[in-house]
Amino acid sequence: MKRRILMTLFAMFATGLIAVAQFPIDDRLTASSRRALPHISTNAITDAIDRGLWNTNKTALAIAIPRPSASLLFVFLRQKNGEYLAVDVSGMEGANVGLIGPDRRYDRVETKPLKWLNRDDGLFQIQMRTRAWHSSHRYTGAGTLVIKPDGTCIWQ
Repeated sequence: MKRRILMTLFAMFATGLIAVAQFPIDDRLTASSRRALPHISTNAITDAIDRGLWNTNKTALAIAIPRPSASLLFVFLRQKNGEYLAVDVSGMEGANVGLIGPDRRYDRVETKPLKWLNRDDGLFQIQMRTRAWHSSHRYTGAGTLVIKPDGTCIWQ
C-alpha cells in the first residue's frame, strides 16, 4: 500500500501535478511587480518570479524577462514594512555586452541572475550572466552589481 502511494505521488510530481515552490509569492511582491512592469502581462511576471533568484535570507529577489530588444532585469528588495522596492537593473545587460564585445550586432541576447554574493555590510550583491549570439557563435560574460537598501545601484 505504501509503495502504491509513493508511486502515485512520484507520478504526480513527474507529470507536474505536484510542484515544489521555491518561495511563495505574496501579494505585496505581486503588487510591486505590477507597478514596476505595467506593460508586461501578469503571466509573464508570475513566470519570471517563479524562475527568479532569491538571496539566502529571502529579502531580495532578482528576475529576468527576456524581450526581443533587451532583457528586463529587476531586483525586488523587501523593506522593513513588508513592501517590496522594485529596482530596474536592466543596464546590467549593456554592461555585460560591453565586456563580451560591443563591436558586434548580436542576433540574440539573454541575461539572467546567476547568484547572490554574501555581504555583511547591509548591501546586496548579485552576479548576472549575459549570453549573446552572433553568426552561430555564443559569447558569454558576467558582471556583478551592488545595490544599496534604498535601491541605488553601484555598477562594477
